Amino acid sequence: MPDKQAYEIKKSPEDFIVEEITPQAQVMKINTPESFDSTSKGEYLICKLQKTNWDNQQALKAIAKQLRMSHNKIGIAGTKDKKAVTAQRVSLPAEKIGELKGIRIRDIELQPIYFSDAQIMLGDLSGNKFTIKVYTEREPRSVTKIPNYFGEQRFGKTRAITDVVGGQILKRNYEQAVKIYLCDIHEKEEKESLDARRKLVDNWGDFHGALQYYPMHLKYERTLLGYLDANPGDFRGAINSLPRRIKKMFVHAFQSRLFNEFLDIVIERKLNYTDGPLFGSQTKFMNPLEREVFEKHGLEKGAFEIRELKELSSKGHRRALYVELRNFNVLESTQEYKVVQFELPKGSYATVAIEELFA
Repeated sequence: MPDKQAYEIKKSPEDFIVEEITPQAQVMKINTPESFDSTSKGEYLICKLQKTNWDNQQALKAIAKQLRMSHNKIGIAGTKDKKAVTAQRVSLPAEKIGELKGIRIRDIELQPIYFSDAQIMLGDLSGNKFTIKVYTEREPRSVTKIPNYFGEQRFGKTRAITDVVGGQILKRNYEQAVKIYLCDIHEKEEKESLDARRKLVDNWGDFHGALQYYPMHLKYERTLLGYLDANPGDFRGAINSLPRRIKKMFVHAFQSRLFNEFLDIVIERKLNYTDGPLFGSQTKFMNPLEREVFEKHGLEKGAFEIRELKELSSKGHRRALYVELRNFNVLESTQEYKVVQFELPKGSYATVAIEELFA
């Protein structure tokens, strides 16, 4: 993948604007009032959610708390960047409309749009529109399509280990998966977390003791430690104690890493392939390279059929190797920065587009 050192992005959330594009090609615009369709009917209320510098899950939990409901009842079409200003649709139970005016959460705004018989599900979007301030002296390249890499967000930014943990799970090395998640050292972390991880490396197995010094903000690590304190040696059960979203993220990240490796080789060898595999239990190798990448990692055919952790099993599917960069514009250009705007289909990463444009 291209060199990232030629530019900088996300100095502030306002530098990175994400506006969801609905399946009907409507853009959820930031800082724009929405009119409510009072003639609409249905058991779900569709709203526009605008947030600044909020993780999606944390934002949904904050909203659900004020509405006195489970955050799992809030439907979203896709996850947006945290350090950004984002606008997207969400669905709520219709009866919550009277409580929306009472929501008071800093940097979060909910606007009702209409009632619907269908809630919003993951994937219910056509893409996203991005407006990004790129700090660079370079002018953007002329690009009409980009390699459809998974961006760094998929693997973790501070500790890029999500795919490594996933690989160990797929090989059924559950203790090693837990040990990597708890103990792997990444120097960007704050000192308290680093010290805790180093201490557990030297005292592996003393999970009761680790609970006394692992920082409270490492909540998923503490979930693992608490389970192992109560159930010594049950590392598979420890992984299963994590929230479903976190567990699935491990396997998805490993699939994404292998896809990126496949795409790297396609580009390097100048192969004329149009799509590639997100490997799973039902993957059929379409060319020798797919088998090469899969077997390089020591995986067996049944790796993605995890009977003892069924939620982590994956059938796999295929993903386009290249996607179109649509409606590209340079909105502002100075010697210090460029403000660019473009659209990408769902599942594609603006950070990858920026690399192609400026690296």
